[in-house]
Amino acid sequence: MKNKLVSIALVALSVGLGSAAWYFTRPAVYALPSWQGVSLTGQTLRLPDNKNKLTLVNFWSTSCTGCIAEMPTLKKAYQTQHANGLEIIAVSMAYDHPNFVSAFTQQQQLPFPVVLDSLVDVNQSETEGKHAQHFGGVLATPTTFVLNNKGQVVQQFIGEIHPEELDKLLKEYL
Repeated sequence: MKNKLVSIALVALSVGLGSAAWYFTRPAVYALPSWQGVSLTGQTLRLPDNKNKLTLVNFWSTSCTGCIAEMPTLKKAYQTQHANGLEIIAVSMAYDHPNFVSAFTQQQQLPFPVVLDSLVDVNQSETEGKHAQHFGGVLATPTTFVLNNKGQVVQQFIGEIHPEELDKLLKEYL
């Protein structure tokens, strides 16, 4: 019985390590298929329409303390660097209540577009969770994808982006 449990544990460990290896060894720069979302204000957003710009796609939730903590950093970066080619798109997770997202967006006066991952799009087709899936199955928040001026994902942050990290990123790509 003990040997059987050890064998099962080893198999589980190898599967987990294999999954982690795939995640951490994927290409450093990769292209995403075209993406489209609708903001809270009804604006249709498309990638790769933001080519020739640095674009941050930030997955977040109003129930995530790290997400709430990093929003002032993203807001400040957008306000100071938008004219230099920075775009930010915030995508709230499908489990986030639309009323909470809308209230937070208004309360914080977020200057960049916010997309609900639970919104019905302009074609009246359900998009719940599809935005997170399109970006590879976002599971943790905050998660931010950095797209260069060619529309390629060049970096991904899982967890809060600290101001120093964001400044370094902006200096490198803008």
